[in-house]
Amino acid sequence: MTSDGLHEVSELFYKIRREDGLYSCGGAWPRFTKKGKVWRTLGALVGHLHLVNRRKVASMYDDCEVIELQTIITDTRSVKSEIAAAKARKKTRKR
Repeated sequence: MTSDGLHEVSELFYKIRREDGLYSCGGAWPRFTKKGKVWRTLGALVGHLHLVNRRKVASMYDDCEVIELQTIITDTRSVKSEIAAAKARKKTRKR
C-alpha cells in the first residue's frame, strides 16, 4: 500500500478469452484451455494476432475478447519474516 492508502499497481497482463470461458494458449494454431497463455506486453499480444492473421486462422478468435489483467500489490512482508513464519508452521505440523 502506498503512503496515501492506495494499492500500488505493479503490472498489466493480457489473455484472450473465448465465449465458453476458455483461454487461448497462443501459437500459430491456437488451442484453448482453462489457464491459457499470458502475454506480458500489449506488443507481444499484437504480434501473436498478426501471426494468426498471416496464417489465415484469425477466425478462431471470432468469438473471443482480449482480457487485460492487472496485478495489485496488497501487502508486503520481509523475506526474513516469511522464513521465520514458514519454520514456525513446519514445527507446528510436526507435533
